[in-house]
Amino acid sequence: MALAANSQHNILLELADVTAHDPRHLTGEHDPAPGLPRPRLAQDLEHRVHKAALAAELFDRPAAVVRVGPYRICRRLGQGSMGTVYLADDERLARQVALKLLHEEQYGPRLQREALALARLSHPNVVQVFEVGVADGRAFVAMEYVPGQTLHAWLRARPRPWREVLGVLLDAGRGLAAVHAAGLVHRDFKPSNVVLGDDGRARVFDFGLARSLADVDEPRASGSPDTEPLTALTRTGVVVGTPAYMALEQFRDHVHDARSDQFSYCVTLFEALYRVRPYDGPTVADLYRALEHGRPVDPPAGSQVPAWLHAVVVRGLARDPAARWPSMTALLAELGRDRDRVRRRWFAGAALGLGALALGLVVPLAQEHRHQRACEAAADAELAEVWRPEARMAVLRARGITAARPVGPELAGIEHELEDEAERWRDRRVEACVRPPARVADATWLQRQMQRCFDAARRDLATNLEVAGESTTRADHRFFFSPRPERCLDPDHLVATAWSDDPEVQRHEQLVRAQLLRGAQAEDAGDHAGAERLFTAAVDAATPTETSLALAGREAVARVKFTVGDRRGAWAALEAAFAAATAASKELPSFELDALDLQVLLGAATGTSRLDHVALFEGREATPGLTLAQRLHRTAIPREDGPPWRSELIGVTSGFARELLVPLAITAQAFVELGEFELAEDAARHALATLAARPGRPFLGLDLALTLARAYLGLGLFDRAEEALTAARPALQDTAEPAASARRGWLQLVLVEVRLARGDRDGAARELDVLEDMSQSASELDDRFAPALARVRGRLLALQGDRAGAARELARAREGLAASHGLARLRLVDVHLDEARLALADERPRDAEASLRDALREHEALVGPDHVSRLPIVALLGLTHHALGDLAAAHDDLARARALVDARLAAARAHDALPDPLPRALARLERAPEHAWAFRPASHDSQSRDPELRRLAALLEPLR
Repeated sequence: MALAANSQHNILLELADVTAHDPRHLTGEHDPAPGLPRPRLAQDLEHRVHKAALAAELFDRPAAVVRVGPYRICRRLGQGSMGTVYLADDERLARQVALKLLHEEQYGPRLQREALALARLSHPNVVQVFEVGVADGRAFVAMEYVPGQTLHAWLRARPRPWREVLGVLLDAGRGLAAVHAAGLVHRDFKPSNVVLGDDGRARVFDFGLARSLADVDEPRASGSPDTEPLTALTRTGVVVGTPAYMALEQFRDHVHDARSDQFSYCVTLFEALYRVRPYDGPTVADLYRALEHGRPVDPPAGSQVPAWLHAVVVRGLARDPAARWPSMTALLAELGRDRDRVRRRWFAGAALGLGALALGLVVPLAQEHRHQRACEAAADAELAEVWRPEARMAVLRARGITAARPVGPELAGIEHELEDEAERWRDRRVEACVRPPARVADATWLQRQMQRCFDAARRDLATNLEVAGESTTRADHRFFFSPRPERCLDPDHLVATAWSDDPEVQRHEQLVRAQLLRGAQAEDAGDHAGAERLFTAAVDAATPTETSLALAGREAVARVKFTVGDRRGAWAALEAAFAAATAASKELPSFELDALDLQVLLGAATGTSRLDHVALFEGREATPGLTLAQRLHRTAIPREDGPPWRSELIGVTSGFARELLVPLAITAQAFVELGEFELAEDAARHALATLAARPGRPFLGLDLALTLARAYLGLGLFDRAEEALTAARPALQDTAEPAASARRGWLQLVLVEVRLARGDRDGAARELDVLEDMSQSASELDDRFAPALARVRGRLLALQGDRAGAARELARAREGLAASHGLARLRLVDVHLDEARLALADERPRDAEASLRDALREHEALVGPDHVSRLPIVALLGLTHHALGDLAAAHDDLARARALVDARLAAARAHDALPDPLPRALARLERAPEHAWAFRPASHDSQSRDPELRRLAALLEPLR
């Protein structure tokens, strides 16, 4: 009776659901919710199956037959996030199958491709996929039906010996390896997704979340899972996978590859061996913190699992994916290695020899395990001396963090960075204790040097913590001159470095270092003047034995001056840093990734090229013989798979994206100077997206807007260029910030260039009058400004018909660039082009040809003979040859120019074909980006681009 009542209740509920969606408006009755989507439940397959089952139960009659294509549904087996699974009869082949009906929103071309790939995969440890299809509008996947139980149920039934557990998991691992070999990644490996058949064979199943290894087009979470219970499964828009079995990179970067599958496999194996998970917590946030710490829980006391097996599993649980096993195949080979066979071969002797050898094999394993634990305990004790909880809490209290005002996302980076620094020190210290480098293990004095190195890095950690606790802002903390404990494992570094044992010397070193850290905090807070004072004070306070700290301060002074736009002062500081590094025979530390390298590449209008000094920066190499274009591409796009700013791993919200922000902004400027405007636009837009995710650097946003304006100008998109300048201008008004002076002048100068490109003489003249009033302050800060100003004066005078005046101004610009170097020297090429245009307008084609030969010579020396920025030179040469009557040469020039256009288009298409995480990143931002105008699509097929090429083609095409 209770069952019947319950069934009747379900049917009434179902009928209520149907009638609630009945389209009464068709019969003239009132529609309470017009316009809402109305499911057609009568035609829905799952609804029909459910209804047939209920009717059979209620009325005690055979269930109505429901078919899905050639399959007759018998009963429901289970339900998951991607669909419902039924037991069904395949009447064609007289077999039973597991039939998964996918939810409508889950099916698409990508899922179809991957299901078909699984259908082609046949492996004894993978549930076979028989067919993928669509019936009655619903996609289905027909799979092998395996009677048995899940690994989860098998493990819960009773405790299992480790050998039995390992045998089952080896089978499951082989199935997972086969999935990887097919080019797929499972993404949700766990005990409940392994079935142990009645035949004793383990099989991997439930590929509802499987994706191609090459596919990174997976949206990030739109919500926060921090408060989700740890048992929460996959939910659309939150996480992909089961949190308890997910790797850190899946939480942090939403990366799903074979290495994350390996991590999930090792969590499963750890749990199966010890009946506890290696990382755990009541909520996802607790689990995330455990994963970030990167230390699995200790095995339960009395565990019989051998040390070698524990070590193999723990490596697969490494926080860093690169530290795990190279592949599932390598992991399985290590797990399946027949250690008994090796022992048997060695034990095949007399009874005395057998006992001795057994003792010799077992004892070292136990000793190694105890030694590892002793090293970890010693490292923890040393770290606790400086990494005290009260000091760490001071960091939060200084920022006003209380129970009523808890840590928010803006402070999570501080806490994580502090912990990461400590974890790095601990990990390297344990490594040095367990497996010291061979040279160090054999030399007592090097062991003492290594201890001094770790002690120095520990003092650096203490200073980091102390200074972080002084800041009262809730902004991210960026470590400056971070300790690098990995150097303590480098014998060459230990030989070359001297550490003092004098406590007073050590104390003074940390005082200087604290000044550098406070300067970095002031820099992050936007107090550039205060940062420069602190950095300069640190340089002045450093003793001759503290050269590395002094060099760090000099590098920081140069960086701050570049940031505020004082390029003259920055180059002077950089020259002083180069001189000091050369005199001390030491490298300059570089903390903004490649930022100063790129500033050297940008160059200046005066002084001496220092491209050969780039090798003085730590970790950099000399690159003699490379053109400026090759240097820029090697620095900005070091890998063949595309620029780093388009990497899904980096995105726009990660900590690495923040570190990449300043170099990326300079990279965009450099590509504008080089004439690769498509790359400049792409880099600048990604940098603006990162800035939108981490606001607080207004002048960096201005630089990026200005860079975009110049890129749009080069692309012939004059309206977009003006839009960028208009958006940037308000931030420069009514401010006395020194950083605004140079930027205000450059913004106005680019606006004049836009007017000139449009042919608007009157508008250009008005904007130039405004520019003249701010030219002096801009020129005092940037030696490139005066030649640029002279050039736009010359162009305006030429447009107004004053060719003599134009020639004088262009000559002044050429003289101002005579000693230029780096990418700044390409502006000398532009002046030669303007002089050639002026000569052609004045009917002096021979003079134009001479100017173009000068331009070609300079251009080829700087960027090589085939760079796309050669296009305007070749087009103007064609116009010059036409004016000289040399039509054959003009046609050759036209062909060369078109070949350069083809190369430019091919490069742009190849770049556009790369995956781009930007649209998804923008969709996940909590607020609309400040520079929303920059993210609207822009056509690169402007009729205003390459005007001289268009003129040349118009002149020559009728002659064919």
